[in-house]
Amino acid sequence: MEETTANLKNVIGSTAPRLIFTTHARERMRDRGLEPDLLEKALASPGKIIDQSVERGQIIVTYRIDSKEVLVVVLKKVSDDTFKVLTAFCNDDARMICKINIDRARNLIKYDPGAAIILGVSAFEAFCSDHFSALGDFEKYLVDSRRISFQQLDAAKEIFRIRMGVNLSGDAESWEMLHNVFKARHALVHCGGALKDGTLVHIDEKVAERGLEAIETILHPFLEGYPPST
Repeated sequence: MEETTANLKNVIGSTAPRLIFTTHARERMRDRGLEPDLLEKALASPGKIIDQSVERGQIIVTYRIDSKEVLVVVLKKVSDDTFKVLTAFCNDDARMICKINIDRARNLIKYDPGAAIILGVSAFEAFCSDHFSALGDFEKYLVDSRRISFQQLDAAKEIFRIRMGVNLSGDAESWEMLHNVFKARHALVHCGGALKDGTLVHIDEKVAERGLEAIETILHPFLEGYPPST
């Protein structure tokens, strides 16, 4: 393993923590055309810092390279002043944030299944909006001006079919489940938990897990391969 020092003050509050680059990480960075100075620049001025796994001591640091690419660095805390670089790769914000928020929603299930559903649905909507906006200036205008809303699932299905040739409802069971969790999310956020017929929404851990699995199944064509092999 190779070592270097970078300013991670914004990340962990230390002025000179030690960074350990494994040989594997160096090879992956080289294969992906990522220079160490870009990595250290990202760690010195991170855009976002996300605890990926408290139990494993892993941290994700992101750094925007340009309007389309984001550098993602995965670190593992070795001690208070030492971090190991596990891998680094470039990805688009939409996929990264969606995957992380689905993971966060899954971690919420045992504490608050309803909150997990709300976060999962928000992750789906945000991904659809961001992914569609990235197609071009016109698409971005439609989203920014709210001419298109991905809260309407059937409309979202047609938009993805026409513009991207993707059938979001290909898995009928998952699509039906997504409709159900969208209704539940609307009731929880806007109607005090009551559906249109007046009955109260009841979401247990199993329902929340099935809802998140449905979201992952529907978005699989887009999220497949994230994150890249470490």
